[in-house]
Amino acid sequence: MHLAEHPEQVARLGAAHASGELEPETARPHHQGGPAMTRRRARPFRDIDTRVNHCETWQFKRAVAVLEHCSARAFVNTVFAKKAGAKRILTGDAPIVAFLLTPMLTVDMHLVMVTATIRGWSPSQRKAVGLDKGADITYKMVCDGFAKLCRACDRSDDWGAASLAQQLLTASLLGNPPTGAEAVDSTDVETWARPRYSKVDADDDSDFPEGDPDSGGADTTPHTPRRHRRPTAPRSTIDGKPEYTIDGDALAAHRSAGFGQTEIYIGFEAHVVTDVPSKPGAGPVPHVARGLHVTRAGYHRGTAGLIAVLAAGELPQPREVICDRAYNNTKDWRYALPLHRCGYVPIVDLHPAQYGIHPGPVPGAIWIDGTLYTTCLPKRLWKLPKISRDMTVTELARAQELRETRAQYAFVPHGARQSDGTQRFRNPAVWHASIRSPLSPRSMRLGYEHPTVQCDRRKPDDPCACCKTVTIRNEDQPRTRMPFPHGTKQWFASYHRRVGIESVFGDLKYNVLHLRRGYYRVFGLTAHRLLLGFTLAALNLMILRDWGLKCSTLDFWGKLLGEPEPERRHSKLRHRVSYGSASRAKTTALNGT
Repeated sequence: MHLAEHPEQVARLGAAHASGELEPETARPHHQGGPAMTRRRARPFRDIDTRVNHCETWQFKRAVAVLEHCSARAFVNTVFAKKAGAKRILTGDAPIVAFLLTPMLTVDMHLVMVTATIRGWSPSQRKAVGLDKGADITYKMVCDGFAKLCRACDRSDDWGAASLAQQLLTASLLGNPPTGAEAVDSTDVETWARPRYSKVDADDDSDFPEGDPDSGGADTTPHTPRRHRRPTAPRSTIDGKPEYTIDGDALAAHRSAGFGQTEIYIGFEAHVVTDVPSKPGAGPVPHVARGLHVTRAGYHRGTAGLIAVLAAGELPQPREVICDRAYNNTKDWRYALPLHRCGYVPIVDLHPAQYGIHPGPVPGAIWIDGTLYTTCLPKRLWKLPKISRDMTVTELARAQELRETRAQYAFVPHGARQSDGTQRFRNPAVWHASIRSPLSPRSMRLGYEHPTVQCDRRKPDDPCACCKTVTIRNEDQPRTRMPFPHGTKQWFASYHRRVGIESVFGDLKYNVLHLRRGYYRVFGLTAHRLLLGFTLAALNLMILRDWGLKCSTLDFWGKLLGEPEPERRHSKLRHRVSYGSASRAKTTALNGT
């Protein structure tokens, strides 16, 4: 603002200076009139914020119970234990409980809101977490304590931010064992920092040096800079990727843009693992966050997804992991092969580039779309239309019918999986057979509704595997191999259990909490890992309690804390009369019989 353009502002400032309002903060002597007065200096906003968040009893008790069963409690208390100087007012238990309670109050996860949560505790609640009754917890105390915890996690080899966040999830799911099947997916977490540089590009991972003629014909002609353009983003000294914000850990990446969102965002990526029913048709289960791994945006999803699955812990049988194309469409050694070697069974969707025909492990066998078939398969069933979202209902039903027909020629498991990862598979002509083959006399007893193959092993140019049993290793088609053929009814029923992870993200962003840009106002990967761990642990507590109320029973934490049983919901069924019974009743009344 130019003072010459606003003479009224100049006059007002001159009058204020003449009256002494702009004098320095000194005591005015008595001889200048009035009593001696000293004006107090304006306090920063963080010290004068007086907001208070009050929590319900069940929320506080559940947060304290999670704290008592969390194995990271001793580490946090060690961080907050001050060995020299004055006694620290903020104990180690208070921040954990406050960070768990704040998301349960459905407010943003700001440190000022965490401070307001602590202010709202009653004297008995303060005593439960080791705080003095009259202790004044300020925003600066919470900020300093959280920063100290982040630094301790960066220095620790055993208790990093990822390990601490995972232990919070494990403690929140105490008494809720895994179902044996889980789904993994990722969601975006935007940074609070605004872009300070131009040309945000999420695909700036070219392997060609700058100015290389083989780089795809990119225009290397220097453009004339304009005054309104922002400068080019500097490169990171770690991986060479551009840093567009003041947050050095936040990178640019693509996402499936929703309503009011952009396709490219800057921030982090959270890979979450949730429970799904152990098999298609099994009873519903609460979809909670069992595993978490937060990375910089654009980090390799195969590696990050594998870390999240392994962090979720051991699974009982059938040990199935459902994932989308972003995970299995990677190198074998990044995701699929380690998953097989750990004893998991991936259930995946095929990328269009993964459809194809490959030679089998023995003569007479062939891999088609990740499933092992006999070469006696009719030629019309070798190449089928790829399943895509653009298919109509009729086209999808036709493609599924063709795959059901082809599934009769597939090899099926012949025994359990061995400790070394190998498993035996038998040909469909071996009993219990699904096709009729002259090389298997027992299979010829089947009805003619089963297809009959014409094979003769005596011919040298006809290597048939209709009566063979093969051994499959982990290295055989690890990215596309599943217990059943892709595109069949069994695959659709099994893969569509993946909607459980979408339910978790829906609760995290829309239904229960509101994770968006500005929900966290911190910088750095470590801080986001810790806050996301607290957020998902609190979300687990809310989901489990709501699940118990819907089932008219107590969840594990309610039983542990001795809460009263919820009232059972009695649904009043309406007396429905069909049209046939009504007409019969009317006829009976007219006839008098």
